[in-house]
Amino acid sequence: MPYHWSQWLGFAVWLGVILVAHTQIKRNIPEADPYLLPVAALLTGWGILTIYRLVPSFGIRQTIWLAVCGLVLLLGLRLSPELRFLRRYKYIWLTIGLLLTALTLIFGTDPGGGYEHAWLGCCGVYFQPSEPLKLLLIVYLAAYLADRLPLSLRTLPLLAPQQSSWGSPCYSWQSNATLVLLPFSSSCMPSSCSSHPERNASC
Repeated sequence: MPYHWSQWLGFAVWLGVILVAHTQIKRNIPEADPYLLPVAALLTGWGILTIYRLVPSFGIRQTIWLAVCGLVLLLGLRLSPELRFLRRYKYIWLTIGLLLTALTLIFGTDPGGGYEHAWLGCCGVYFQPSEPLKLLLIVYLAAYLADRLPLSLRTLPLLAPQQSSWGSPCYSWQSNATLVLLPFSSSCMPSSCSSHPERNASC
C-alpha cells in the first residue's frame, strides 16, 4: 500500500514533537516521571495512525493540532514549577469549565452531520470542550485539595467537599454540578467515534 505524503508529514511532526519535548523536559525538569512522555507518545502516535487509516483527509487536521499541543507543552515548561497562578485562580478555572459545558449544551454541533452535538467550532475548526474541561477540573480539584491539607477522611467532606466551605455556596453548587456533568460530556464521544468512523478524526 503506497503512503501519501501527508502520512509521512504526520509521522515527521509526531517524531519531532516527541524528541523536542523529551529534550526540553530533561533540561527543565530532570526529576520528571520517565514514563509519562513515552505513554503519551504511544497513545498520540496510535491515534494519528488510526485517523490516517480511517479518514486520511482528517489526518492533516490532527497533525496540526499535535503541533499546536507540542508548542503549548514547550511554553508550559518555561513556567514556574510551582504554578501558583493556577492555585490562586482555581474558581476562575472552574467557572470556565462550566461555561464550556453550557456552551456545548446550547451551541454544540457535529462536524460529521450526526446527532452527537459534542463539538464547538467555527469556520471549519472544531474542538471537543470535554477535553479542556477535564484539565480544568484537575487543576481546580488539585488546588482545592492543596488548600485543605491535611485532608479529612470523613464521609461528608469527601462526598461534597465544598459544603464544608460555607463562605462560597455558589461555587459549592458549581463544583458539584461540574462533577455531575463531566460523565455526560465525555461519554458521548466514544459512542460517536465507534459508530461513525468518519467522525473519529474529530475526536
